[in-house]
Amino acid sequence: MEKKRVTRLSEAARESATIPIFPPVEMVREEIGAILSAASFRRSRRMSRFFSLLADRLTSGGTPPSEKEIASCVFDKFDFDARVDPIVRVEARRLRRMLDAYSKTEGELDSVVISMSPRGYALNAGYNSKTRESSSDSSAPRSLAVLPFVNLTHDPSRRGFCDGVTEEVFAALTRVDDLKVASRTSASQFRGPRDVRMVGQELGVGAVLEGSVRIENDTVRVTAHLSNAADGFNVWSETFDAGPEQQASDDAFAVQETLAKRIAKSADRKLSA
Repeated sequence: MEKKRVTRLSEAARESATIPIFPPVEMVREEIGAILSAASFRRSRRMSRFFSLLADRLTSGGTPPSEKEIASCVFDKFDFDARVDPIVRVEARRLRRMLDAYSKTEGELDSVVISMSPRGYALNAGYNSKTRESSSDSSAPRSLAVLPFVNLTHDPSRRGFCDGVTEEVFAALTRVDDLKVASRTSASQFRGPRDVRMVGQELGVGAVLEGSVRIENDTVRVTAHLSNAADGFNVWSETFDAGPEQQASDDAFAVQETLAKRIAKSADRKLSA
């Protein structure tokens, strides 16, 4: 079974952006999580279910699901007949397009590329050649400071949650290869509006990551900003939401970790560009 999984995971190199070497399963799972967090998949519960079913088979080494199994598990069609109902084939083409679009936009610099076989219902995974080439060409160390995220909820009791987001972002970035992150103790002194050029000089970093947290109804919204410490110009900004479906467990730690991983991944990708 393990041999079958390795073979199928390694088949992804039909596209030039993918290197035909089997990535560790943990990296594949991380990429699966990133794809499910992408806006296009968050907007479509059905596509997320479809992708999750195939992704589970990919990481477990199981055989790809049949059309009948997909129809029942994803589309709730328990009396499915492929001869008269094309829904699985139609939605499979849509899923292929969504994965292709993700790999060319949000996931362009992800370490792993996940694609869907042109025929059948199997996912393939391989290393992204673009990130490997850029990392091998880059010799200068990258450096960053994560400043305390600002509480814009107008509720002082939420400061602990905001600090938790900052801590999780810091922890996620410290796990990025070839990235130097200023210590939390050093960066925490810069709470409130600051000139990022001064922050860069005092902490000896090339970039500064700032952010804010808002909570409205059932949605947690975190906005992150990455600035060049040399000139103070903003080089990247993005908003990250955690909706009710991601807070179903009512676990603040899980929400903080989910948001932090997405922010760290996007910041790393921008620093690598």
